[in-house]
Amino acid sequence: MERVTQYYNRAKEYALKKVNLSSPELSLLAEAVRNPGATLQSLAEKLSLTLNAASEVVASLVEKGMVSEEKEKGGGKKKVRVSVTKKGRVAKLQASEHAWMAFARALGGAASVAIAVAGLINTLSSILDRWRPVTVPDIPEEEPPKRRKAVKKRKAKARRKSGV
Repeated sequence: MERVTQYYNRAKEYALKKVNLSSPELSLLAEAVRNPGATLQSLAEKLSLTLNAASEVVASLVEKGMVSEEKEKGGGKKKVRVSVTKKGRVAKLQASEHAWMAFARALGGAASVAIAVAGLINTLSSILDRWRPVTVPDIPEEEPPKRRKAVKKRKAKARRKSGV
């Protein structure tokens, strides 16, 4: 399995070079294709990037003509909507095609096996990319139980008897 993963990673690197994209750019492009009109903030969250890092990746993709930005009034970076252009969709499809073909060649031409394994790896990769440790919120400490009226009455009665 380690060798297959190695072949897959090499195929992905080859594909990124062919379409002139970095790994974060391809990831953001793919996420933007899956979620048309998503905000920069939602894309950053899904890819586990800071807002500034996602903004830099989007700026690079805008420069390459692969995405466009639409800024909402008074929203800052959080309310920027990202849309994939035709050039961006083509680049994403070409990257996938180059990766699958290189992967199939690396596995000796067994294209159907390569595609099946690559699909599995891609699915697992997507799941792991989105996985974030779940944080459990702090459970507030319980307040001490409120004194009941009966307890108060007994104490008051005891004080009266003792003369305090």
